[in-house]
Amino acid sequence: MIRRILLLQLMLTHSAFATDHKISFIVDFLKSQIKPTHPIILQNCFSINDKLELVKNIFNPATFHQQDSLKRSDFERNPHYCLFILDLTCTQSTEGIIQKIDSKLFQHPYRWIIFTSDDKILKSIRALVDSDILIPQVIEGSDGEYKLRQFYKIDDDADSEIYYEYYGKWSEKSGLVDERKSKVISSRRKNLHGKLITTSYVHLNRSSRNHLDDYVDKNVDSVCKVNYIVVNTILDTLNVTKKELFQMTWGYYNVRTKKWSGMVGDILHKGADIGGTPLFINADRLPFLDYTILNLHTQPSFIFRAPQLSAVYNIYSLPFNGAVWLCCLILVIISTILFHLTSQTDSNSEDNNMKNKRITDSALSTVAAVCQMDSSIRATVTSSRIIMFCIFLAFAFLYAAYTANIVSLLQSPSKNIKTLEDLYNSKIELGVEEAPHARFYVPNADHPLHKKVYLDKINKPFAGREDHYMPMTEGIARVRKGLFAFYTEESPMYKVIEDTFLEHEKCGLVNVDYVKFADPYLAIQKNSPYREILRVKIAKTLERGIQRRIFNRIYTKKPVCVNRLNFQSIGINDAQSALMLLPFGIVLAFVVLLLEKLLHLRNIGKKICLKF
Repeated sequence: MIRRILLLQLMLTHSAFATDHKISFIVDFLKSQIKPTHPIILQNCFSINDKLELVKNIFNPATFHQQDSLKRSDFERNPHYCLFILDLTCTQSTEGIIQKIDSKLFQHPYRWIIFTSDDKILKSIRALVDSDILIPQVIEGSDGEYKLRQFYKIDDDADSEIYYEYYGKWSEKSGLVDERKSKVISSRRKNLHGKLITTSYVHLNRSSRNHLDDYVDKNVDSVCKVNYIVVNTILDTLNVTKKELFQMTWGYYNVRTKKWSGMVGDILHKGADIGGTPLFINADRLPFLDYTILNLHTQPSFIFRAPQLSAVYNIYSLPFNGAVWLCCLILVIISTILFHLTSQTDSNSEDNNMKNKRITDSALSTVAAVCQMDSSIRATVTSSRIIMFCIFLAFAFLYAAYTANIVSLLQSPSKNIKTLEDLYNSKIELGVEEAPHARFYVPNADHPLHKKVYLDKINKPFAGREDHYMPMTEGIARVRKGLFAFYTEESPMYKVIEDTFLEHEKCGLVNVDYVKFADPYLAIQKNSPYREILRVKIAKTLERGIQRRIFNRIYTKKPVCVNRLNFQSIGINDAQSALMLLPFGIVLAFVVLLLEKLLHLRNIGKKICLKF
């Protein structure tokens, strides 16, 4: 019993420096880390007193992992905190130990410290450019001083060349000396030494492959051309060998073949490292792709010329609001009553029509005054003349205001179509560009309004077609004629409008979103070793305005309205409401005549019955 107590006391007071300096180095390394670090000891080469020394001198809880195999799924919680410590100096089966470790654990953001005296074992470790592996090795002839190096490989092959980076040194006296030029791995490993990087692009027009970077036909495949220049600018700084693939679609999952098509298929099935054309983020793609911070502000929408007010509303009711129309009606009623009462006071009139005038005659006289017409009934009494004069004067001002507003409204476009629901309820026809993304997203929108728009206004025969999908040139031509909205990407359409429309036709262009997407982002392989390097390079590209400059050179902004004033002739549609008054009046007159005849016959029948 006494021997056990003495042994335990010896273990607690034993210094790690008595055997070797590994524990002391680990303690100093953990103290130098800025971010929280959770040390995980893998190979049990440390004695009990070494473990106690380690736990006693660090603030972070340490884990001593005893399992034979390591899987990434066991360490997915807070991976940035994980620091694996592996000692291969006390075993001969080093390759067997490495093979039991999931190769994904050597990727970013996991960190490693591997004690080894033989560099040959490094060839079997999958340490690519995003790895963070520190190799401490004792300097020969020194008193426990370590030379610290990091290493990485460009390719995953076992025969791939190993590139070393000098980290610094450590000794008992000086402690940890960090001599790295930069602590950020992605800023140190900018040279990929000619590594083959495959990039897949999406182009909808085959001729675009001949004009990807010469700014010709900027309205054709604008998204592809902007990102082609940006991606190649980034890759040129990394010293890589470039390979390019081209597809006609972004990529969608095929349920029958259980494979992805297009650009996504190149990334998943053909080994493409980068999807060079940005694509929308959706739930189907997220498990298979990683997205970078490089986005492109582009959005498809319905674009149309704001229709004339006469095509949407009855403009003859618009000059006055409801309160003014109500006041006019009240004025007509009061004027009719007063005119009728005052005309009845004329007892000296020799005109029998004046003596037997009915209220309807006064009403017709008032309506004639409203229309600035002379009345068929003469007002002989001074009070009646004063009332008639006031009626003419009041409605003369109203008539002037009404006609002035009518002239203005006939030349004014409608500004009330602002939402998709407004567009659906209007008389405007809809068209959609014949493109893969439109074929996929337009019919698959799940909102009830989107389904109504698609079923009622898009998925119907149109102009000899099965539906309303058409080339951009035809869609723009229909937009120019009016009462037609075309769904496409904004910039290419603006370029054609800028080149072909007259100045006054560029005014009144309206955009209405169909499905509101987040901006498309550049995609790369899932868990790609180049993710961090690309992220830093893309961030610098955005900060320095390179993408913005290329975007402004290729993308066309909405045309500016320079000359809005342009007189337009009045068409039959503009005067339709006014012309309808004539047949309506004729029909109303015949109905009234018929009622009068029936009433007259009824009165005659009553008189005959009274005689008998």
